[in-house]
Amino acid sequence: MALVERHPLARVVAANPAARQLGITAGDSLAGALAVAPALRLLDHDPADAQRLLAEVASWAGVFTPAVSIDPPDCVLLEVAASLQLFRGLQRLTTLVGDGLAGLGLSARIACAPTPLAARWLARHRPGSTLTDEAGLARQLAELPLAALKDGTDVPAAALELLATIGITRIAEAAALPRGGLARRQAAAVSKSLDRALGHQPDPRLHFAQPARYRARLPLLVPTERNDTLMFLVRRLLPGLTGWLAARHAGVDRFELVLEHEGRHPLTRLQIICAAPCRDEAAFALLLDEHLGRQAFPGPVDALAIKADNPVELAPLATDLFDDSGLQRESA
Repeated sequence: MALVERHPLARVVAANPAARQLGITAGDSLAGALAVAPALRLLDHDPADAQRLLAEVASWAGVFTPAVSIDPPDCVLLEVAASLQLFRGLQRLTTLVGDGLAGLGLSARIACAPTPLAARWLARHRPGSTLTDEAGLARQLAELPLAALKDGTDVPAAALELLATIGITRIAEAAALPRGGLARRQAAAVSKSLDRALGHQPDPRLHFAQPARYRARLPLLVPTERNDTLMFLVRRLLPGLTGWLAARHAGVDRFELVLEHEGRHPLTRLQIICAAPCRDEAAFALLLDEHLGRQAFPGPVDALAIKADNPVELAPLATDLFDDSGLQRESA
């Protein structure tokens, strides 16, 4: 299966593990991918859906740090230095982030570095890398391919093509070039990007503003009316809701599950009411299971959405999300 973009050029945006095993990778032309795997299942990439997903992840990630930034088209950045004591170290925090993303039904490449651009490059090309200071940063970035320079930067493709023609294949080789020569060849953006990645130039990021209301939507690849399947999919939306609430130190006493149907059938709206404001994922799941179990649908469901308004402040306990008696408070 592959996610494809048809304009301006038909190309693969992402491929699942089965497609990658066949040699299909992001950036491949659609014609080339189909030549390799004629039976490849194609899904159209919707940039709006991708941006909504990034916002959902950023909202959820607020439970780890208030300093979250969206870095389009496919990256969320977390500044975690102030959170390390609360979560008992970087390794444990990274594990919690990875496990939480899996709970959202997402696979992710995670890396830690002293600068946002370096973290992005390492996540793309060396997932799992963990650097806590700048001492080893230059060495780690040096071995990355030249193509990393275009990721999250304004380095023009023409500049990379120029470098490739003179035999430059790695970032270390690009960094060793005289900067005056790069500027004369309209490749000054290369030097600026390297300075940002290495921490030689500031790289401030705009922090994500937590929304006052929670909205998350999950399109279904295959429409269904099976309650067990729907409940399995609904559970993928709950970590986002509880993460948003925990980031606000809040709970809700009601929220809404909206089911969209094939054809022109009206929406099914289920009002989920709690006995008291809470942010307990298991309690939410139990209530949803009860409602879905007795609900008749006018047609197959092809999308799910959860909506929550009016969060109520609750006592801040990190144990709500992580079930760890050693964590007695959340970061402010």
